[in-house]
Amino acid sequence: MFLKITGAVMLICGGGCLGMLFGMKSELRKRDLEELKRALLLMYSDTEFGHSYLSDMCGRAARICEHGIAVIFSAFTEYLQERKSEDISEMWTKSVEESLRYNNLAREDVRAVSAMGSSLGTSDINRQLRAISELLGYIELKCRDIAQISGKNMRLYKNTGILLGMFAVILLF
Repeated sequence: MFLKITGAVMLICGGGCLGMLFGMKSELRKRDLEELKRALLLMYSDTEFGHSYLSDMCGRAARICEHGIAVIFSAFTEYLQERKSEDISEMWTKSVEESLRYNNLAREDVRAVSAMGSSLGTSDINRQLRAISELLGYIELKCRDIAQISGKNMRLYKNTGILLGMFAVILLF
């Protein structure tokens, strides 16, 4: 009898924990978007005031970011230094796509971030600044949307996990 009760409690707690894990996905996405925003603000100020090289800017951005977002900028810096391709947009898109497994960005975020690559490294500084500003606006909008939905999703997933755990207990016992 004690073993059944222990197993039932473990199933219910495990379901709740799994629900919380799924509920945290949007919060992790928001955190990664905010990290990306920090890096883009650094790039914006370096482009506008410092006029530094793109590889130097991305190297600094990689150093100030957490692991998931830093992978984008460090991979892009490596591609720029190796210069295997002349198309900067292609190198940027490739580094964003490769870093997808290290961060929690959604597909729509990846498309928006990849779109910025077409204006990187061009001789027109205003075009680069405009592309960075557009991406910053996108990030602001998504962070607001995620903040509104995040609390609801956390409760929903947690309660669903607990209920599924209870359902499994009823089926098994």
